[in-house]
Amino acid sequence: MIFMKKHKVRKWPNGFSNGEAKVGQPRLDLSLELLKKKNALPFPLGLHINSIFQFYIVPLFRIIELNGTEVVEKSKLTVWFNGYREMHSVFPVDFKYWCFSGIKGITSFVRILSLIYIYISFIKYFGLLFKQKLKDNSAKKLDDIVSRHIVLIRSPVHLSTYNNPFYKKVVNKKTKIFFFNPGRKLEKDEVFAPLDMKIIFVSLYKCTSSIIRSLLIKYSKLNIGNLSIDIKNAQFEVCCHFDTWIYNEQLNKIRSKLANINSVSSFEQISWCAELEKIVFFDKDLKHIQFGILPYYPYPTLGVDSLFFVRSNTLLESYKRNLPGRRFSKLMVDKDIFQSSEYDLKSNPNFVFATQPYRKNQEKELLGYILNANTSFTLMVKYHPRERGLYNNLEPVKELFLINNLIVITRTSSLVIELFARGIPYICYIDNEDLELNQSEVSKVDDMVVFSNIEKLNNALEDIEQYVKSFFVWRSEKIKSYL
Repeated sequence: MIFMKKHKVRKWPNGFSNGEAKVGQPRLDLSLELLKKKNALPFPLGLHINSIFQFYIVPLFRIIELNGTEVVEKSKLTVWFNGYREMHSVFPVDFKYWCFSGIKGITSFVRILSLIYIYISFIKYFGLLFKQKLKDNSAKKLDDIVSRHIVLIRSPVHLSTYNNPFYKKVVNKKTKIFFFNPGRKLEKDEVFAPLDMKIIFVSLYKCTSSIIRSLLIKYSKLNIGNLSIDIKNAQFEVCCHFDTWIYNEQLNKIRSKLANINSVSSFEQISWCAELEKIVFFDKDLKHIQFGILPYYPYPTLGVDSLFFVRSNTLLESYKRNLPGRRFSKLMVDKDIFQSSEYDLKSNPNFVFATQPYRKNQEKELLGYILNANTSFTLMVKYHPRERGLYNNLEPVKELFLINNLIVITRTSSLVIELFARGIPYICYIDNEDLELNQSEVSKVDDMVVFSNIEKLNNALEDIEQYVKSFFVWRSEKIKSYL
């Protein structure tokens, strides 16, 4: 369903279906202008300023460059929560038609779904509270742990920091606070985040009150560049995000237990959680640490109100150069974290394909080509943490790093950072539509591990012994950018 005049063919950036122009580097002036408007954005919409920039402002102005202002003059900012991003402008089906057509004919449907989302989340936290009460060590409270340094482990995906060589020192000898049920017994330096009936019902009250206030707003605009953008619908939608209100109450409870000397570390990067942490811990030693792949976007609040740590010297220099005056630092990396691999070139390699939760049609085509062209080897699959089994013909892998002679094939994934540190060879494929994700420290287009031509990738698989030798030569040089 396309909302446009029949005689007008609208052009879209790459990354959208049938795009005609690359996304390119987002404009820094728009980022800086949006940062100035941060305090004018109502709470909690202001928490999502980086997502608004990446998923709405950037493509909006790119579309204007391709088509002119008139094609988006009725555009309205809308946001939604889904399984693989905490915040998106992609609901219900297609980002471009929903955001940029100005047609909001199913707003009532959106609001019904928003309310359903609230009460599903409400029930979810009751379940989490019940599970925590059943655990043997659930009696251990935040009050029982005396520590100057705490680490917020907000999401299950952050559990991998315990085994990731880059972050062992970050979590070592610090109190880890879990905001979820890890499915195992807590260690002596771990504790559940505060959660009780009062926190849940206070959060529900504040969530409901904010929704009512958002409905009473008659007219609300965000002026950016030469555009005036309607934000009323977006404000309603973010108020329905129950996790925001719960997290706010939990952080404030934690803050009440901390002394002035406490430091707080978090693996959030540019999410709403990071922005909320900045508000609550504004007078603490607050550190945000690069965890996944961090694009070279000039995000409005990156390095603002907290010290942001990155892994590589190259990335640090880039951010300091492009975003002067902001607070960036280098994550301390010892040479010994880069493990020496005992790869046996004479034994058969074990190939694993690591999935990504986006552009699944392209992923299926890539997988199909690899399997058809290489019928002699067995390919297993490692699913992304936000995915379940999709490929029934491939054996799923749970403990990736227990596999000997491992070679990982993937597209653009933060997994390659850990593979790089562990000395495990990997092959990345980045096609034309993935070029905008060409941001990883150890899987950029100009790296020998990256292929944009499927036939060249297949040649590397056929002569895997030579590829592995080249990988380790390249890796030894690349390590220098971290030390």
